[in-house]
Amino acid sequence: MTENRGTDSHSGNGSAAPTGIGSWVDFAKLFITPFLIAAAAIGMFFFFTFFFTDSKDRYDYLESIKIGGPSNRWHAAFMLSGIIRSDQGKPVEDRFLAELLSIYKNAKNDDPRIRRYLTLALGHLKDPRSAQSLREATNDADDETRLYALWSLGKLGYPEVHREVVPFLSDPDPGMRKLAAHLLGSMRSEETLNGLRLALSDPVDDVKWNAALSLAKLGDGSGIEVLSLMLDREYLGKHQSMDDLLKENTIRSALIAVGNLNARSLKERLEVIRASDPSMKVRQAAIEALEMFDGNG
Repeated sequence: MTENRGTDSHSGNGSAAPTGIGSWVDFAKLFITPFLIAAAAIGMFFFFTFFFTDSKDRYDYLESIKIGGPSNRWHAAFMLSGIIRSDQGKPVEDRFLAELLSIYKNAKNDDPRIRRYLTLALGHLKDPRSAQSLREATNDADDETRLYALWSLGKLGYPEVHREVVPFLSDPDPGMRKLAAHLLGSMRSEETLNGLRLALSDPVDDVKWNAALSLAKLGDGSGIEVLSLMLDREYLGKHQSMDDLLKENTIRSALIAVGNLNARSLKERLEVIRASDPSMKVRQAAIEALEMFDGNG
């Protein structure tokens, strides 16, 4: 098999990857730091609800956002986003979505925290009717809201959504480019592949890395040279902002990609990593990647 397979095996709704390092969930842990911080904050919702449980429902929180005091309003948006996150998959009432979108539109000049949490709420709803509002929010004055709007837009899942995301590979903000490259890993199309291939030349390493990982997820080996660099501890050591854990996760994610691509040109590199990398987790990942080579024949 070649390193550029061009198959659909890892496209948006394709078959699940193998267990172990073959879990593409690991890709989501890389480089999308601003969003991951927010997602962790939303996780605090469960802490709040555990200790401060009340009988409020979605509509109660909408009302609190509309008429509450300054601190109550952003907290209500926070709680609402958490409720929607925990209720993902439940039908969305027309009335609720209409009220939410109306509040969202009117919050443009409000406390930015309100807009951020409502942006995440729309992403958790995954309702295509919010596309226009999220599209507008990608131009928001608040950088975090822009990131969350792009993430939420990418989660809507309607046909041709990749066309909403691909242009952000050229955004002036590296954070937006990183996130776009990550999201496109679940949106297979020729336009997506071409955009990600161009992103391999991005001046920001994080963007290149995400592009290479997403291409590999889509079965395209165009980023094999970038993946090879991601396996190099000496190269990663030049990135002073990376701690040891991030370096380890970067190498493991590259191993996932190399294994799934059946990139045999890097087999010897993987054998060296298996034998001598200082991290046991990385060595185990190399073992599993090599086993994937064997499984692919």
